[in-house]
Amino acid sequence: MPKDGEDDNILQPRKTINDMPRHKIAKDNACFDTLFSLLDLHKEVQLECNLLVNMLCTRPETLWDLMWLDDRPPEYPKVDWRNTFQGVSMQKTQYALGILESLITTNLQYINPNAYEYQYRLTWPIRFLQQGGFEILTSLLKQVVEFQNLKEELILNLLD
Repeated sequence: MPKDGEDDNILQPRKTINDMPRHKIAKDNACFDTLFSLLDLHKEVQLECNLLVNMLCTRPETLWDLMWLDDRPPEYPKVDWRNTFQGVSMQKTQYALGILESLITTNLQYINPNAYEYQYRLTWPIRFLQQGGFEILTSLLKQVVEFQNLKEELILNLLD
């Protein structure tokens, strides 16, 4: 393996940005799912894995499912974006919530108005609310509150 300062230690040329490992992992379902399954392991593994997940590019499939909502172009298979938050691991739910946050907070002045995604991002907040997004978020919040209450009750019962 080349060391710092050696002539052989050069950046690997890439034809496109999509050739970078952080893009390849995000697009590969098997790699991505395996990475998320590691988040359930020992705390040290979880911390390192979480750092890696944060370095990855956003998984295009999840981003577009959430950006299109129910307004998917007909050439793409029908997917219910609400399933992104149901029956998945807590880590995948947190990941999807991070994407939602980016959709809410993205400053559109940095996106080319002629770009395909610009119109979707421009209309996203109102479509999200019209298609039940707020109800999904409040349902998730209720689940967290119920879990916290259950946890507190269990602790109190153990102390009795």
